Amino acid sequence: MLLDLDPRDLNFDDLSNESRNWIFSFATDESIRWLTPGVVRVALQQSPPQPRLFFDLISGRTSDVFSDEQWIAVLNLAEYCFASGWVKRSDLGFLGPGAYRSSEQADAGKPDPAAS
Repeated sequence: MLLDLDPRDLNFDDLSNESRNWIFSFATDESIRWLTPGVVRVALQQSPPQPRLFFDLISGRTSDVFSDEQWIAVLNLAEYCFASGWVKRSDLGFLGPGAYRSSEQADAGKPDPAAS
């Protein structure tokens, strides 16, 4: 069933509570990465936007599901959704302390390899 899902074709019905619970419970890390663009698109196209559709998908996962660049994008999305009033800080606690920093701030905390 997961292989039948294409992130470009996902719609809200694919992510309804009943479907979402079934799909997400069987999702591997690879399928999470595959579905992420579609889930985020569907979540933000709702009126009002419902980013919890995406954050619920990754809430039981660790940040190593995503590459560093992808994780920074997740953190930036979380910051944008919080600033827009679509989620509360308590909704994003599972992301860890970096959930409220921009990518520039996250990069500032990493050692600069050129400075060595």
